[in-house]
Amino acid sequence: MDNSLDVTLMDNFTRSVIYDVVNQISLVNNGTVAASPIYLIVALIPCIAPYQKVISMEFDSQYAESFSDAYGNRYAKFKYMTDLSPGSRISIQIKYQVEVMGQYFDLSQHKGMLLNDFTNEERYIESDAKLIIDHAKRLAQDKSSICEKSEAFYNFVADNMRYAGYDPNDMGALMALKYLSGDCVEYSDLLVALNRAVGIPARTVDGLTGCTDQGYDAGNNKHCWLEVHFPGIGWVPVDPTWGRYPQDRATYFGNMTPDHIVVTRGRNLIPLNPLPNTNNHYYAYRYWWNGKIKAELKSEERWSILEHR
Repeated sequence: MDNSLDVTLMDNFTRSVIYDVVNQISLVNNGTVAASPIYLIVALIPCIAPYQKVISMEFDSQYAESFSDAYGNRYAKFKYMTDLSPGSRISIQIKYQVEVMGQYFDLSQHKGMLLNDFTNEERYIESDAKLIIDHAKRLAQDKSSICEKSEAFYNFVADNMRYAGYDPNDMGALMALKYLSGDCVEYSDLLVALNRAVGIPARTVDGLTGCTDQGYDAGNNKHCWLEVHFPGIGWVPVDPTWGRYPQDRATYFGNMTPDHIVVTRGRNLIPLNPLPNTNNHYYAYRYWWNGKIKAELKSEERWSILEHR
Protein backbone atom coordinates (compact mmCIF):
# COMPACT_ATOMS: atom_id res chain seq x y z
CA MET A 1 0.00 0.00 0.00
CA ASP A 2 1.44 3.35 -1.05
CA ASN A 3 0.22 6.16 1.13
CA SER A 4 3.22 8.40 0.43
CA LEU A 5 2.68 12.13 0.07
CA ASP A 6 4.97 14.94 -1.04
CA VAL A 7 6.14 17.65 1.34
CA THR A 8 3.79 20.30 -0.07
CA LEU A 9 0.78 18.08 0.47
CA MET A 10 1.92 17.13 3.96
CA ASP A 11 1.99 20.84 4.84
CA ASN A 12 -1.70 21.00 3.88
CA PHE A 13 -2.54 18.23 6.35
CA THR A 14 -0.88 20.00 9.24
CA ARG A 15 -2.57 23.38 8.79
CA SER A 16 -6.00 24.56 9.90
CA VAL A 17 -8.59 26.87 8.34
CA ILE A 18 -11.29 28.90 10.10
CA TYR A 19 -14.65 29.18 8.36
CA ASP A 20 -17.65 31.42 8.90
CA VAL A 21 -20.65 29.17 8.23
CA VAL A 22 -24.33 30.14 8.07
CA ASN A 23 -27.18 27.65 7.75
CA GLN A 24 -30.60 29.08 6.87
CA ILE A 25 -33.72 26.92 6.67
CA SER A 26 -37.19 28.16 5.76
CA LEU A 27 -40.55 26.38 5.80
CA VAL A 28 -43.10 27.83 3.39
CA ASN A 29 -46.83 27.10 3.39
CA ASN A 30 -47.72 26.58 -0.27
CA GLY A 31 -51.15 25.15 0.49
CA THR A 32 -54.61 26.55 1.15
CA VAL A 33 -54.95 25.73 4.86
CA ALA A 34 -52.93 26.64 7.94
CA ALA A 35 -50.38 24.27 9.47
CA SER A 36 -49.89 23.80 13.21
CA PRO A 37 -48.01 22.55 15.14
CA ILE A 38 -44.71 22.39 13.26
CA TYR A 39 -41.55 20.64 14.49
CA LEU A 40 -38.19 21.32 12.86
CA ILE A 41 -35.06 19.34 13.79
CA VAL A 42 -31.68 20.59 12.59
CA ALA A 43 -28.34 18.79 12.82
CA LEU A 44 -25.71 21.03 14.40
CA ILE A 45 -22.05 21.22 13.46
CA PRO A 46 -20.20 19.52 16.36
CA CYS A 47 -16.78 19.77 17.94
CA ILE A 48 -14.85 16.64 16.92
CA ALA A 49 -11.26 16.25 18.05
CA PRO A 50 -8.95 16.26 16.19
CA TYR A 51 -10.95 17.21 13.07
CA GLN A 52 -12.73 20.42 13.94
CA LYS A 53 -13.52 22.89 16.69
CA VAL A 54 -16.68 24.99 16.86
CA ILE A 55 -15.45 28.38 18.06
CA SER A 56 -18.92 29.92 18.21
CA MET A 57 -22.55 29.09 17.40
CA GLU A 58 -25.42 31.60 17.35
CA PHE A 59 -29.16 31.13 16.74
CA ASP A 60 -31.52 33.84 15.52
CA SER A 61 -34.52 31.81 16.79
CA GLN A 62 -35.19 30.19 20.13
CA TYR A 63 -35.05 26.42 20.00
CA ALA A 64 -37.10 24.19 22.26
CA GLU A 65 -34.35 21.75 23.15
CA SER A 66 -30.99 20.36 22.09
CA PHE A 67 -30.05 16.70 22.24
CA SER A 68 -27.62 14.08 20.97
CA ASP A 69 -28.14 10.68 19.37
CA ALA A 70 -26.35 7.35 19.81
CA TYR A 71 -23.62 8.40 17.37
CA GLY A 72 -22.85 11.61 19.25
CA ASN A 73 -24.48 13.85 16.65
CA ARG A 74 -26.07 17.03 18.00
CA TYR A 75 -29.47 18.51 17.10
CA ALA A 76 -31.66 21.51 17.86
CA LYS A 77 -35.46 21.11 17.91
CA PHE A 78 -37.71 24.06 17.08
CA LYS A 79 -41.44 24.03 17.91
CA TYR A 80 -44.01 26.32 16.30
CA MET A 81 -47.40 26.07 17.98
CA THR A 82 -49.21 28.95 16.24
CA ASP A 83 -50.78 28.64 12.80
CA LEU A 84 -48.60 29.11 9.73
CA SER A 85 -51.11 30.52 7.29
CA PRO A 86 -51.09 29.93 3.52
CA GLY A 87 -48.41 31.95 1.77
CA SER A 88 -46.44 32.49 4.99
CA ARG A 89 -43.04 31.23 6.02
CA ILE A 90 -40.90 30.65 9.09
CA SER A 91 -37.11 30.76 8.98
CA ILE A 92 -34.23 29.95 11.27
CA GLN A 93 -30.59 30.90 10.89
CA ILE A 94 -27.59 29.39 12.66
CA LYS A 95 -24.19 31.06 12.46
CA TYR A 96 -20.98 29.20 13.22
CA GLN A 97 -17.28 29.86 13.31
CA VAL A 98 -15.48 26.55 12.81
CA GLU A 99 -11.80 25.72 12.77
CA VAL A 100 -11.00 22.69 10.60
CA MET A 101 -7.71 20.82 10.93
CA GLY A 102 -6.07 18.82 8.17
CA GLN A 103 -5.56 15.13 8.98
CA TYR A 104 -2.83 12.65 8.17
CA PHE A 105 -2.69 9.05 9.43
CA ASP A 106 0.24 6.67 9.15
CA LEU A 107 -1.65 3.61 7.96
CA SER A 108 1.42 1.39 8.23
CA GLN A 109 0.87 1.32 11.99
CA HIS A 110 -2.43 -0.53 11.97
CA LYS A 111 -2.62 -3.66 14.12
CA GLY A 112 -5.00 -5.39 16.50
CA MET A 113 -8.58 -6.59 16.46
CA LEU A 114 -11.44 -5.18 14.39
CA LEU A 115 -14.40 -3.46 16.01
CA ASN A 116 -17.72 -5.26 16.04
CA ASP A 117 -19.67 -2.03 15.44
CA PHE A 118 -20.60 -0.56 12.07
CA THR A 119 -20.31 -3.87 10.23
CA ASN A 120 -23.99 -4.73 9.69
CA GLU A 121 -26.21 -4.03 6.72
CA GLU A 122 -28.80 -1.25 6.91
CA ARG A 123 -31.02 0.71 4.58
CA TYR A 124 -28.92 1.96 1.63
CA ILE A 125 -25.92 -0.08 2.91
CA GLU A 126 -26.76 -3.55 1.57
CA SER A 127 -23.53 -5.20 2.71
CA ASP A 128 -25.32 -8.56 2.97
CA ALA A 129 -26.27 -8.60 -0.73
CA LYS A 130 -24.56 -11.39 -2.69
CA LEU A 131 -23.40 -9.05 -5.44
CA ILE A 132 -21.65 -6.78 -2.94
CA ILE A 133 -20.18 -9.68 -0.94
CA ASP A 134 -18.82 -11.32 -4.11
CA HIS A 135 -17.22 -8.07 -5.28
CA ALA A 136 -15.69 -7.40 -1.87
CA LYS A 137 -14.23 -10.91 -1.61
CA ARG A 138 -12.82 -10.73 -5.13
CA LEU A 139 -11.18 -7.36 -4.54
CA ALA A 140 -9.76 -8.46 -1.16
CA GLN A 141 -8.62 -11.97 -2.05
CA ASP A 142 -4.91 -11.22 -2.58
CA LYS A 143 -4.62 -8.47 0.07
CA SER A 144 -2.84 -9.36 3.31
CA SER A 145 -3.91 -6.50 5.58
CA ILE A 146 -7.12 -4.71 6.51
CA CYS A 147 -5.80 -1.40 5.15
CA GLU A 148 -4.87 -3.02 1.83
CA LYS A 149 -8.33 -4.50 1.49
CA SER A 150 -10.01 -1.20 2.26
CA GLU A 151 -7.72 0.62 -0.17
CA ALA A 152 -8.62 -1.90 -2.89
CA PHE A 153 -12.31 -1.12 -2.33
CA TYR A 154 -11.53 2.60 -2.45
CA ASN A 155 -9.64 2.26 -5.74
CA PHE A 156 -12.43 0.17 -7.23
CA VAL A 157 -15.09 2.77 -6.41
CA ALA A 158 -12.92 5.70 -7.49
CA ASP A 159 -11.91 4.02 -10.75
CA ASN A 160 -15.27 2.60 -11.78
CA MET A 161 -18.03 4.87 -10.49
CA ARG A 162 -19.21 7.67 -12.80
CA TYR A 163 -20.13 10.92 -11.10
CA ALA A 164 -23.62 11.68 -12.45
CA GLY A 165 -24.20 15.02 -10.72
CA TYR A 166 -26.20 15.94 -7.65
CA ASP A 167 -29.38 13.93 -7.05
CA PRO A 168 -31.46 14.56 -3.89
CA ASN A 169 -32.77 10.98 -4.06
CA ASP A 170 -30.69 8.17 -2.56
CA MET A 171 -30.18 4.92 -4.52
CA GLY A 172 -28.17 2.86 -2.08
CA ALA A 173 -25.03 0.75 -2.39
CA LEU A 174 -26.54 -2.14 -4.37
CA MET A 175 -27.94 0.12 -7.09
CA ALA A 176 -24.67 2.04 -7.16
CA LEU A 177 -22.76 -1.19 -7.82
CA LYS A 178 -25.20 -2.35 -10.47
CA TYR A 179 -25.11 0.93 -12.42
CA LEU A 180 -21.71 2.28 -11.26
CA SER A 181 -23.18 5.76 -11.29
CA GLY A 182 -24.34 8.32 -8.76
CA ASP A 183 -23.33 11.29 -6.67
CA CYS A 184 -21.24 11.49 -3.49
CA VAL A 185 -23.91 9.64 -1.48
CA GLU A 186 -23.74 6.60 -3.78
CA TYR A 187 -19.92 6.70 -3.82
CA SER A 188 -19.91 6.61 -0.02
CA ASP A 189 -22.72 4.08 0.38
CA LEU A 190 -20.99 1.62 -1.93
CA LEU A 191 -17.61 1.98 -0.25
CA VAL A 192 -19.14 1.58 3.22
CA ALA A 193 -20.96 -1.56 2.05
CA LEU A 194 -17.84 -3.14 0.50
CA ASN A 195 -15.90 -2.62 3.73
CA ARG A 196 -18.71 -3.99 5.89
CA ALA A 197 -19.13 -7.00 3.60
CA VAL A 198 -15.76 -8.34 4.83
CA GLY A 199 -16.17 -7.16 8.43
CA ILE A 200 -14.29 -3.84 8.24
CA PRO A 201 -16.14 -1.15 10.23
CA ALA A 202 -17.19 1.85 8.14
CA ARG A 203 -19.68 4.68 8.57
CA THR A 204 -21.08 7.54 6.54
CA VAL A 205 -20.25 11.21 7.11
CA ASP A 206 -22.45 14.09 5.95
CA GLY A 207 -20.90 17.51 5.88
CA LEU A 208 -19.86 20.60 3.96
CA THR A 209 -17.08 21.29 1.51
CA GLY A 210 -15.80 24.21 -0.48
CA CYS A 211 -16.64 27.88 -0.15
CA THR A 212 -19.67 29.79 -1.38
CA ASP A 213 -17.95 33.03 -2.38
CA GLN A 214 -19.12 32.35 -5.95
CA GLY A 215 -22.61 31.31 -4.80
CA TYR A 216 -24.19 28.36 -3.02
CA ASP A 217 -24.46 25.07 -4.92
CA ALA A 218 -26.05 22.18 -3.01
CA GLY A 219 -24.28 19.63 -5.22
CA ASN A 220 -20.87 21.05 -4.39
CA ASN A 221 -21.25 22.46 -0.89
CA LYS A 222 -23.22 19.64 0.74
CA HIS A 223 -21.08 16.53 0.62
CA CYS A 224 -20.92 12.91 1.77
CA TRP A 225 -17.84 10.84 2.54
CA LEU A 226 -17.01 8.14 5.10
CA GLU A 227 -14.76 6.92 7.87
CA VAL A 228 -13.15 3.50 8.14
CA HIS A 229 -11.90 2.07 11.45
CA PHE A 230 -8.44 0.52 11.34
CA PRO A 231 -7.11 -1.40 14.39
CA GLY A 232 -4.52 0.54 16.32
CA ILE A 233 -5.31 3.75 14.45
CA GLY A 234 -9.03 4.46 14.87
CA TRP A 235 -11.47 6.14 12.56
CA VAL A 236 -9.83 7.63 9.48
CA PRO A 237 -11.47 9.75 6.75
CA VAL A 238 -11.94 8.49 3.19
CA ASP A 239 -13.49 10.47 0.32
CA PRO A 240 -13.93 8.35 -2.83
CA THR A 241 -15.72 11.15 -4.71
CA TRP A 242 -12.88 13.63 -4.36
CA GLY A 243 -10.37 10.80 -4.77
CA ARG A 244 -11.78 9.64 -8.10
CA TYR A 245 -9.05 11.50 -10.00
CA PRO A 246 -5.71 9.61 -10.02
CA GLN A 247 -3.72 12.68 -8.97
CA ASP A 248 -5.92 13.04 -5.85
CA ARG A 249 -6.12 9.37 -4.93
CA ALA A 250 -3.61 9.37 -2.04
CA THR A 251 -4.94 12.65 -0.67
CA TYR A 252 -8.34 11.28 0.33
CA PHE A 253 -7.60 7.80 1.66
CA GLY A 254 -6.72 8.01 5.35
CA ASN A 255 -6.03 11.71 5.00
CA MET A 256 -8.09 14.87 4.70
CA THR A 257 -7.34 18.41 3.66
CA PRO A 258 -8.88 21.11 5.92
CA ASP A 259 -11.87 21.74 3.67
CA HIS A 260 -14.31 19.09 4.93
CA ILE A 261 -16.64 20.17 7.75
CA VAL A 262 -18.40 17.27 9.51
CA VAL A 263 -22.10 17.75 10.33
CA THR A 264 -23.20 14.19 11.15
CA ARG A 265 -21.80 10.66 11.31
CA GLY A 266 -23.93 7.61 10.53
CA ARG A 267 -26.58 6.60 8.01
CA ASN A 268 -30.37 6.68 8.46
CA LEU A 269 -30.19 8.87 11.54
CA ILE A 270 -33.38 8.46 13.55
CA PRO A 271 -33.81 12.12 14.63
CA LEU A 272 -33.78 13.14 10.95
CA ASN A 273 -35.71 10.10 9.71
CA PRO A 274 -38.37 9.25 12.30
CA LEU A 275 -40.71 7.95 9.60
CA PRO A 276 -40.10 5.03 7.19
CA ASN A 277 -38.85 5.65 3.65
CA THR A 278 -37.37 9.06 4.32
CA ASN A 279 -33.83 10.09 3.40
CA ASN A 280 -33.15 13.34 5.23
CA HIS A 281 -29.53 14.26 5.87
CA TYR A 282 -29.26 17.72 7.48
CA TYR A 283 -32.70 18.58 8.84
CA ALA A 284 -36.24 17.24 9.04
CA TYR A 285 -39.67 18.67 9.78
CA ARG A 286 -43.16 17.42 10.59
CA TYR A 287 -46.42 19.32 10.68
CA TRP A 288 -50.14 18.86 11.26
CA TRP A 289 -53.38 20.58 10.23
CA ASN A 290 -57.11 20.63 11.02
CA GLY A 291 -59.72 19.34 8.63
CA LYS A 292 -59.69 17.09 5.58
CA ILE A 293 -57.67 19.38 3.34
CA LYS A 294 -53.96 18.74 3.80
CA ALA A 295 -51.54 21.55 4.49
CA GLU A 296 -48.60 21.73 2.10
CA LEU A 297 -45.27 22.85 3.53
CA LYS A 298 -42.08 23.00 1.49
CA SER A 299 -38.57 23.60 2.76
CA GLU A 300 -35.77 25.79 1.49
CA GLU A 301 -32.18 25.44 2.70
CA ARG A 302 -29.10 27.51 2.02
CA TRP A 303 -25.54 27.43 3.34
CA SER A 304 -22.88 30.12 3.36
CA ILE A 305 -19.31 28.82 3.84
CA LEU A 306 -16.54 31.41 3.75
CA GLU A 307 -12.97 31.45 5.00
CA HIS A 308 -12.71 33.77 7.99
CA ARG A 309 -10.87 37.02 7.21
